[in-house]
Amino acid sequence: MAKTRGAKSSSPSSHKRVPRGEPILDPTSEPPRPKAVSPPVKPAPQKPPARRYLTRLGGRPLQKRARVESSEPIDLTEQSLEPSPVPSPVPSPVPSPAPPAEPKEP
Repeated sequence: MAKTRGAKSSSPSSHKRVPRGEPILDPTSEPPRPKAVSPPVKPAPQKPPARRYLTRLGGRPLQKRARVESSEPIDLTEQSLEPSPVPSPVPSPVPSPAPPAEPKEP
């Protein structure tokens, strides 16, 4: 079965017959359609492949490596130089839940 299928697909008579009839009718019937689809089709496929590449190979390994490298020298220096700025942002979210608790008590 596989051999027969491959031969039919490879055969130019059946392969050319289908594409030849379709493309000839499409461009002749609506030539502006294929032109308008050309531009959007190019940018669309380019975006997905870029994201996949970054998420698969560049996204994970890059983040992990960058974290270790930047966290070692930057974190150590930031922690020692800015010990106060760290706790400062922490109390910010704390006051949020405080206001709703006040009206509940009285």
